[in-house]
Amino acid sequence: MSLNSTSKLLNYRLSEELNMTKQHTAKQHFVPRFLLKHFSCDENHVFVLNRMIDKIYRTTVDSICYENDIYDEKWKDVIEELGKYVLDNQIEEYFADLESKTSPLVKHIIALIKSGTHNVKLSKEEHDIISEFITTLYLRNPYTLKSIIDYYDGVEDEPDCEAMMYVVDYLFSTAKWGSPMSLLVYSKKAGIFSKEIEGSPYNVEYEKISNMKYIFWYAKEGGIITSSFPLHIMSADGERAERIICPLSNEVALVLFDSMPYPMKEGMVIEIDEDNLKWNMNFFYRTYSKEMARLFIAKDEETLNRIKKN
Repeated sequence: MSLNSTSKLLNYRLSEELNMTKQHTAKQHFVPRFLLKHFSCDENHVFVLNRMIDKIYRTTVDSICYENDIYDEKWKDVIEELGKYVLDNQIEEYFADLESKTSPLVKHIIALIKSGTHNVKLSKEEHDIISEFITTLYLRNPYTLKSIIDYYDGVEDEPDCEAMMYVVDYLFSTAKWGSPMSLLVYSKKAGIFSKEIEGSPYNVEYEKISNMKYIFWYAKEGGIITSSFPLHIMSADGERAERIICPLSNEVALVLFDSMPYPMKEGMVIEIDEDNLKWNMNFFYRTYSKEMARLFIAKDEETLNRIKKN
């Protein structure tokens, strides 16, 4: 197929997409609302410790842990027919689909543990869903996302990419679309979450996370917190995660280990005592910078006051 015919085909497909009426989602949560609701007493409000202003206040789940169009890119210097966004909401829709599978699974896990189950064994499908969810939870956070995009800065000047950019530029020029630079910026974001690209950040992190062993913490009286960076990652060398805590609710946390500590067994539910819980939550708070975790989130004000004082 010639470049000219390829451009006509792309033009046709883009026009076809534009003819479909579609509501754009600009408010894009990097911590899913379903997860935040598990730290609420009414599924709508949570208490937040905002470290940037050093204040604790009550607010809605919908009003925190989001940025407008963080996963999208607006077209710039192109014809109006291409629309407003490059591949509008495709990354956001991927997250929505994943969350629709993860939310009922997390609810089921929490219900099992609260009912007195001492071991929660995930099926392969469930394990894959949880692994994918934690991988994207890490990568979609603004702190991680910006770090990776900054790392890719200038990649278009590399010899391999330079040749590809010439082809893309030719296609846009032939089709009279305008500048392809917005497509390049968007492709950096999309490439982070790609399962098809060998060595993509998603594939690298998923490989590590999916091979970690898991247990669950159960705090019967509550007291588990989360944050705007909702994974507590412990690493001795800054490369390999030795332990990842993923709070699922104010009572339940998923804990992943690179090497399972003896005598723990996979799927085990451990009822964590109050002193151990307080130490771990304080450690969570102390080890993350304000830039990395601006907000800490809990079901009640008392829990946040306690970690703030310590």
